[in-house]
Amino acid sequence: SSIEAVNAILHALEKHKEHGNAGFYQKYFNRYVEVLDKLYKDADYYEGTFTLTSYTQTKEWTVYGVDRGREKGAARVEGIYNVYDDQQWLVRELLESYKLTGNKNYLEKAEYLTEYVLDGWDSTLDQSGNENGGITWGPGYTTKHSCSNGPMVSPLVWLHELYKDKNDEITYKFIDKDQNRKTSSMKKSDYYLKFAKAVYKWQKDNLLL
Repeated sequence: SSIEAVNAILHALEKHKEHGNAGFYQKYFNRYVEVLDKLYKDADYYEGTFTLTSYTQTKEWTVYGVDRGREKGAARVEGIYNVYDDQQWLVRELLESYKLTGNKNYLEKAEYLTEYVLDGWDSTLDQSGNENGGITWGPGYTTKHSCSNGPMVSPLVWLHELYKDKNDEITYKFIDKDQNRKTSSMKKSDYYLKFAKAVYKWQKDNLLL
């Protein structure tokens, strides 16, 4: 919430600049950029590292946990101690912070957490060979909710828009029709848009009554 508030202040300062109040912008913008940086650094008290075997791979991840650790990077994050929606809200703000400041570290972190969240997408196949889909509440849960799916749609669209005129590619994991784990690559813009549509459709088809 604090990060979101500072992003909102930075947005407001940019509007002041656009409407002729450049002095106000110049006086306060860098100050709040520094506050934003401090907030993200302090969020490291909620970070921790663990190894997860997901639908498609086994990989070590550094993500944000539910509970604060005593030291930066030492939070407990395995199993039920991290949930995907917490990462999604941070992805949203990281992308806003990147657009406001141009700090590429925010974009890199947003994409890393996006990769982690999409690793929680249920890529197992049903009897018709279609993905079951949906993102569970967290790696330690089997239930799927609106809170662990809905917040991811917009940032996936934003990432698509950031890369739509670029040729950057991403490597991703999936399960093929023979139930084998596979690896492939595609343009980032296509990948993010594909998942934005998939998450949106899954939520609409399964959670809208």
